[in-house]
Amino acid sequence: MVHWVDKLANDLIEWWGDELKEPIILNGGLSVSGLQHVGRLRGEITLNSALLRVLEEKGYRAIQYLTLYTQDEWKGKEAQLSIFRDREEAKRYIGWRLIDVPDPFDCHANWVEHFWEDFGGYLDKFAEDVKVVTTTELYEGKLKEYVKKAVQVKEDVRRIINKYRGRKPFPEGWIPFQARCPNCGKIGKGEILDVDLENYVVRYKCNSCGYEGTVSMENGKLNWRIEWAAIWSALSVSFEPYGKDHATPGGSRDSAAELSIEIFDRKPPYGTPYEWVGEISKSGERSVMGSSDFSGFTPREWYEVAEPEIIRYIYLYNEPMKQIFLGLHLIPQYYNMFDEAEEIYFNKDAGANLSEDQIEHIKRSYELAILHGIPERKPVRVPFDHLALVVQTVREENLVENSIKRLKSTLLRNVELEDFDIKLLGERIIRAKRWVELYAPETLKFKLITDDEAMKIREQITSTLGEYINYLEELHDRFSKLAVWESEAIKEEMKRVTSKIGSKKAVKRFFAALYMMFLGKQYGPRVAPMLASLNKDFVLKRMRIVMGE
Repeated sequence: MVHWVDKLANDLIEWWGDELKEPIILNGGLSVSGLQHVGRLRGEITLNSALLRVLEEKGYRAIQYLTLYTQDEWKGKEAQLSIFRDREEAKRYIGWRLIDVPDPFDCHANWVEHFWEDFGGYLDKFAEDVKVVTTTELYEGKLKEYVKKAVQVKEDVRRIINKYRGRKPFPEGWIPFQARCPNCGKIGKGEILDVDLENYVVRYKCNSCGYEGTVSMENGKLNWRIEWAAIWSALSVSFEPYGKDHATPGGSRDSAAELSIEIFDRKPPYGTPYEWVGEISKSGERSVMGSSDFSGFTPREWYEVAEPEIIRYIYLYNEPMKQIFLGLHLIPQYYNMFDEAEEIYFNKDAGANLSEDQIEHIKRSYELAILHGIPERKPVRVPFDHLALVVQTVREENLVENSIKRLKSTLLRNVELEDFDIKLLGERIIRAKRWVELYAPETLKFKLITDDEAMKIREQITSTLGEYINYLEELHDRFSKLAVWESEAIKEEMKRVTSKIGSKKAVKRFFAALYMMFLGKQYGPRVAPMLASLNKDFVLKRMRIVMGE
């Protein structure tokens, strides 16, 4: 079975044939219209990053670009306006270029810099050597010759665009360029009266403020369909993925491809559509992540609680048009998925219930997800949900050291940890602590009470146990004989004891007492995993305190 990224590489090479030139340029495009969410890591970053890896494996030289559309008009959507302190004042920025809109929070030079930080500032964590370029920079340099070309053959441009435009075709004499008014700052809100390509200026009349005069073309932009095709030529793009909204037959991708061929005499890049990424809430509601709607979460927020390779694995395991919904409260599930893939990659006996094709797909997805070289052996991993319990039972001072010490006395008692394992484990511990603080359900959060506090409520605990106090003694004895202090073994011993208690109501009272002796309340995380996160001697001592020994 050929992985879809490998097939994409083969199709790309076949598409260009003898015309394929190196370096092969892989490009993606984003408009910084608001929140730069993790959904934008799917096609524009992860897909291209993996494709670059495959091309290099085949002996090709490739470069990954990311184009930020900073010349685009700021729409002033309700969500965009609402983040300004003065919503009415913010309305004056409607129609400005994104790069010109002020930072609503006054901590960056402009809108773009502010909302790019939580994505661009973490980009190197999710992909290697991505070259970021803005359309503002391109219009000042590489795009100039293509702007001139488009204006020179404006009637051909108009004819092609009108084929796809349907309603409201552009009239004869239309110029495929939007100028920026130097007076009011709005872009594309007026009429171009004349073009001087030699000096790269237009004579312009603004319909918004009435200004009339010459305007530099560097500050304007092409109509977006031909802008797309022009960027392909300016950057020599060989491959570019695109969102599913561009993929409809006769849609924007098709029109840009025809413009590329007919106007710029260049074969359009090979590409593939991808599905948007959605967010799933704690209540199970699903919605599409959106930049200008500020829905979703950023790479920075992901990186705080989960490794970049995990979201890369999710995106690479699933084909581009497969729907994906993510939620930060589900992070433990994603860790389990990644750890299972890693186990299958390193252990030939893992995945016994899977077909050979499924195993090969998982292994290749894992290979492409890893950023800085596949380890020589499988790292020592601890389930993330277990770490989420451990970090709540140790002192925050020297958190990593204390957590690893606890793990060595429990789950990893007979495991030899090398520096490599300790480093990776330490990173997970820090992320687990952060995840508990920010996203863990209340049912998973807990705080251990002290021995003194347990003594004070001992009577309440024994009263809750009632006639079943002897079963606590039996459980203590069974726990003390356990050779392996881990969740499943603890669970089995509890089942053996509670099976003798009888009614569900009585069993519920028994568990309530267990919770009380450790947490001071009658509920908490699942008992067995919680106890497994604690030192065995501590658990036995606490049980003896309650029993009055």
